[in-house]
Amino acid sequence: MPLFSNNPGLERMMQQKPTGRRVPEPPALPPDHPCYGCNYGMGRRCIGVCYKQLLKGRRKHD
Repeated sequence: MPLFSNNPGLERMMQQKPTGRRVPEPPALPPDHPCYGCNYGMGRRCIGVCYKQLLKGRRKHD
């Protein structure tokens, strides 16, 4: 098999099978955080207001 370069490290890397890329998980919340343990707003940014309480208050007004 012909070599593409004179660099043996590069040749080894080119022969390896690529690994799958994974999306990094967001860091876990500390236990003293108000959203700790709440699965309602997972993956959403923290805006300083509990989504669950916000929607509950909104439903009362409707």
